[in-house]
Amino acid sequence: MLPNEEFALACLRYYEEQGLIVDETNGEFAHCPLPKGMGETGYYLLWEHHQQQGLLQSRDVDRKCFFNTDVKEWLLKADYFPDNFFELWDIYEHYTREHVKNSLRSPDALVKRDRAMANFSKEQIERRNLAIKQAYQRMTPEERKWARRHQQKQVEITFPTGRVGLYYSRTFAAQCLGIHSYTLKRWIDKKTTPQGEHLGIVARYV
Repeated sequence: MLPNEEFALACLRYYEEQGLIVDETNGEFAHCPLPKGMGETGYYLLWEHHQQQGLLQSRDVDRKCFFNTDVKEWLLKADYFPDNFFELWDIYEHYTREHVKNSLRSPDALVKRDRAMANFSKEQIERRNLAIKQAYQRMTPEERKWARRHQQKQVEITFPTGRVGLYYSRTFAAQCLGIHSYTLKRWIDKKTTPQGEHLGIVARYV
C-alpha cells in the first residue's frame, strides 16, 4: 500500500469516528493509490485532506499530482499541521519547480557561486540567525506559517577538495550548489548520493 493511500484510509477512519459523511456533495474524489490515468480507484476526501493526499501521491509516483494554487492555499492557510508539514512544503516546491531540478550548471559557475557565498564566518552566521529570529517575532500568525518552512538547521558541505563550507540553512546551501532544497535534503538523509558534477560532496546538519 502506498503512503498516500494509507493517509486516505486514515482520513476515512477519522470521518467514521466523527460521524461525518464525505461524498460528492461535500468532498473531492481523490484518485488513489495511483493518480488519474494510472488508476481509476479512489475515495472522497475533504478538500484539505485531498491536498495533502495529492502531495504524498506526487512523492509516491514521482510526478505532480496536485493543482498548484489549491495546494499552496492549503499550505498557507491550513488549520491543522501534520507532523511532516515542512516535508510537504518541500514536495510542493520540488514538483512545481522542475526547471530548478533539471537545470544544468557549469562547474565554473558552481565554483564562482560557492566562493562568493559559502565562506561565511561563524559570527556572520550567528548575526544572520539573530536577524531572522527578530524578524520572525515581528510577523503576524499568517506570516509565521509561511516562514516556518525556512527555519532550518545549519548545513555543512564538505567538497571533494576537502574544503568545508558552513551554510545558515538548507535552502541557502542548495542555492549555492545550484540544486533544489529537496535534493539536498535527500543527500543529508542518505536517501540518494550526489552525482555528476556534485559527485563526492558530503552534506550534513550541524
